Formats: sequence, C-alpha cells, structure tokens
Amino acid sequence: MKRKLETLCRPTLDVLLESVYKKRCINKNDIDRIRAASKDVAVKYADIKLAEHQTGKAFDFETFYKENKDEISKDLYEMIDKFGLEPEVIFSRKRVRELALPRQVLCYMIAEKHGYIEAVYKSIGRIMKKDRGTVRHGANTVKDLVEIKDKKTLSYISILEESLA
Repeated sequence: MKRKLETLCRPTLDVLLESVYKKRCINKNDIDRIRAASKDVAVKYADIKLAEHQTGKAFDFETFYKENKDEISKDLYEMIDKFGLEPEVIFSRKRVRELALPRQVLCYMIAEKHGYIEAVYKSIGRIMKKDRGTVRHGANTVKDLVEIKDKKTLSYISILEESLA
C-alpha cells in the first residue's frame, strides 16, 4: 500500500480515501490519519520529482547513494580534517555548541556543493550516522546564521571554502 501511495498525487489520494470511507472500509478518524501521513508522502513525491528533473533520469536513492557516496565522504572527511577534529567527535551525539556548529556547517557545505535535495541529506545522514532531518536542520540553521552574518559561522565556512578550492 505504501508504494502505491507514493505514486499517487495529492488530489488522487483524497479521492481514493473518500471512496474507501463511503464503502465503510475504514472510519472517518482513519481517513484523517491517512491524510496526515500522506502529507509526508506528497513531500517525498515532490522531492523525487525534483531530483528526477535535476538529473534527467528516474530517481532511485540507492543508486544515487552508491554513485555519490565516495565523493560526499571524501568532501566530508577533508572538511573534518580542516577543523582539526576526529571524525568520531564530529559524528558523536554530543550537542555542545563547539561540536554542533562545526557539524552543522559540514552539513551546509556538503548540501551547498551537492544540491539541496533530500537524497543528499539522506546520504550525509548515512555517512554521519544521523537522520536526514537532523542534517537538513543543520544546513538550514547555518543558512540562517549566514544571513545574519554570524562571525563564528562565517569563520568556519571560510576555513572550509579554502579546503574545497
């Protein structure tokens, strides 16, 4: 059923749910829960369509990950080396600002280089052993800090830009 939901667009899903409700297969509360869950499906579907448009081919995350893992890993480890920290420290679950900010800057810089699509966040997450939502949040946090010209964040970014040049 999940695979079928992923291929349906939002209006079609609503029509399907209403017809199921009228046949009394499930109750109204179940429909509301399915609609709430389908928002995530619709976002995922839109992300896949965007990735397909950007790459010009049908999207498959596993293929994307296999093709890009080495390059993303290489960039990530080069950047970690520039910070002078051990990968285990960056990949740790510690949330102290001294570790969280470099981790978030890494997410931002990799996403900046490879594109802001869910597949990139998911790939970074796999390598760093983090959830893709955590990676996306880190990249967005740094984006916000860059907009307000946070000095510490900008200094981290300048260090990493030198390593990528």
